[in-house]
This record gives sequence, C-alpha cells and structure tokens, in this order.
Amino acid sequence: MGVEYECVDGGPPAGAAKLRSAKSASVASSPTSRSARSGARKSVEPHVKLSIKSFTVPELFVDLPETASVASLKRAVMDAAMSLLGGGLRVRVLMQGKKVPDEGATLAQMGISQNAKAESLGFMLEPSPALTSSFATVEDPLLVLSRAANQPAPRYARVG
Repeated sequence: MGVEYECVDGGPPAGAAKLRSAKSASVASSPTSRSARSGARKSVEPHVKLSIKSFTVPELFVDLPETASVASLKRAVMDAAMSLLGGGLRVRVLMQGKKVPDEGATLAQMGISQNAKAESLGFMLEPSPALTSSFATVEDPLLVLSRAANQPAPRYARVG
C-alpha cells in the first residue's frame, strides 16, 4: 500500500481531506475542526496531506469458461467490481497493519504527524453491510461509499 503524507502549517482545516487518484479525482469532507467553525480565524495547527496510491480491495470472484475472450474477462471483472461498489464500501484506516479501533481519535493521537513514517498508515476497502442495517447510521465511524438509491445494483458472486 503506498501512502505518502506530510505535515504543513496553515493548510486546509483539519476536517478537510483531499484524496487524489491517478486521474486526479478528489474527495473532500466538510470542515469540522474547531478552527473551521470559528469563522475567518486562520488555523495555526499543523495539517497532514495524504497521497493515497492504492487500496486493499476485497477479493472478487469471477467464473468464466476457458473459451471466453479477454474482453469478456475484463467485462466480468468490471461488473463484479461495480457490483461491490453498488453494494457500498467502507473505508478502514490501518496503523502499522492493524485496524484503528478508535476512529474518533485525532491524527496526532494516532501518531500521524510530520515526523511519522508514511509506511505505518494504510487504508482498506471492505464491503459494507446493507445500507438499511443498523450499521449504516450517521454515527458509523466508517465512511460508506454507495451507489445512488435510484440505481439498482447488479448481483454477481463475490468472496470477501
């Protein structure tokens, strides 16, 4: 898992995280830090910038005959991946290879700072429970990524 990060002063609010992929897509959370809520007051807290190069993704199962074309294989893998995305994903944060138990802890409390090694930080994508379950609540510390409610998710066999 390739993760790089650096600590800078006067960056965006602590609640804002920008994730970049190879296509430079970005995701930002709403500012929730004390300095962001205080209005125009400039933040003096150090900030951590993350560059996530890869995720650990759950195993996908695809069953095709040996006579299937490479294009069919690509299509089946894409369909299985979209099925997983359609069912929703959770992002887990890993510190030194272990799941972070307290996702309410600050980055500084977890040892993620200017002086920490980037290799100790990781991320993992997991299938989420059904979005109607009790796990998919606002209080859930995991970020749940899901397909829009009006788009049906195709079903394919998967192992995860």
